[in-house]
Amino acid sequence: MPTPHIECGAADIAKTVILTSDPVFADRIAKTRLEGARKINGVRNMLGFTGLLGEKQVTVMGTGMGIPSVSIYVHELFTVYGVKNALRINTCFAISDSVKPGDIVLPSGASTTSNINRLVFPGTFCPAADFGLLRAVSLVMEKLGKGTVHTGNILTCDALNLSAPPALSWKSYGVLAADLDTAGFYTSTQRNGARAAALSVVEGSFADGAYATVEERNAALELAAEAAALVAGAFAE
Repeated sequence: MPTPHIECGAADIAKTVILTSDPVFADRIAKTRLEGARKINGVRNMLGFTGLLGEKQVTVMGTGMGIPSVSIYVHELFTVYGVKNALRINTCFAISDSVKPGDIVLPSGASTTSNINRLVFPGTFCPAADFGLLRAVSLVMEKLGKGTVHTGNILTCDALNLSAPPALSWKSYGVLAADLDTAGFYTSTQRNGARAAALSVVEGSFADGAYATVEERNAALELAAEAAALVAGAFAE
């Protein structure tokens, strides 16, 4: 049945989904990666599409940015629509000196300065990717042989543009980059017993102030979409 934020029926959403912070990019992924893609959601212009990867159904959908927005869509997808596997493409800013604009980070875990998880847990919860799904993404990236890919911990903040100085203090603990939502994505997924892996495109660096060019950013996003589609096709039912 439809939810307040997703208007389609349960059969319209596949058990494996590719999510992206930008609904317009979801539209692009659907048009370039899926066969026979049909629009299944337009509520609040958070576009969603379902189509075929090979002979398997996959859904591509936007989630917006930030823990609250991501958590709403992920919660509804898992609890109402029975989604089992979720790959999410977003953007981040580098903290580590070794991570450069235009690279891709595969977050194995997501530390956070957000208070949202502290409202839920009596202690400190560790939001983490599903190892099997993240490993599949890593292997696909290695096979594609494009771009520079890093795997490790990421930091999720509530206000990224205000977080540069505090975020840099995490560098000595091996944190690679900072974003707005992966901790919420992983927490919601783990809560519902599903599998999740994120692919985070580095659009700038807190370490040296550099930014990716439009061409570098778009190339990294397309590479992330290519890898996500290959993995989604392998995990889809």
